[in-house]
Amino acid sequence: MSAIALAACLVGVLGYEVEVSVRPARAASPTAENQVQTGFVRIDRAAPPVNLPSLVGHGSVRLAKLAGKPIVINFWSSTCAICAQETRALVQVARSTRGRVSFLGIDTLDMRASATAFADRYRIPYRIGYDPTEAVGARYDLPGLPVTFFLSTSGKRILGINIGALTARSLTAILHKLYGHL
Repeated sequence: MSAIALAACLVGVLGYEVEVSVRPARAASPTAENQVQTGFVRIDRAAPPVNLPSLVGHGSVRLAKLAGKPIVINFWSSTCAICAQETRALVQVARSTRGRVSFLGIDTLDMRASATAFADRYRIPYRIGYDPTEAVGARYDLPGLPVTFFLSTSGKRILGINIGALTARSLTAILHKLYGHL
C-alpha cells in the first residue's frame, strides 16, 4: 500500500514537525521512522520518469518534454486543504517566472471531476498530470501531501524536496538557491 494513501495532508507551517503514518504495520506512537520534517531539503537522486494523462484536455504529460529549464513538480489533491493554500503561491510564482521555470502539477489519488474543478478554481497555468492510482507518486515515495520536487534542467536529477506547503516567498527563495537569479 502506498505512503500517500495512508497519510493525511501535512498540516502545519514550514519548520514544524508533523507525524505522518506511512505504513499500516507501523506503531501509532511517534518514532524517528514515522516522523516527517516539513520544509526544504537538498538531495541528489535520480528522478523517476513521468508519463501521465493530462488532467485538462487530451494528451499526456511527460517529464522528458519539460527538459531545458529548471523543473518544479508539485504533488497535490483536491481533498487536501493545505494544498489549496499552497496552490495560490505556486500559481503566483509560476506566472512571475514567465516561462523560465517549468512547473508541473500532479494530482494524485483524486477524482477527475474534483481535480478539474480545483484546477479551474485556482486557474493553474501549468500542465497537470492525472495520477488517480498514485503510480507516479509511489515512484517518488511521497510521505504525504503537498510535496514539491525540484529537478535539474535535464529532468533526470532531483535536487531538492519540500514537504508541506510552500509560500510564494519560500518557493522563490528555493528557486534562487537552486537555480540562481531567475
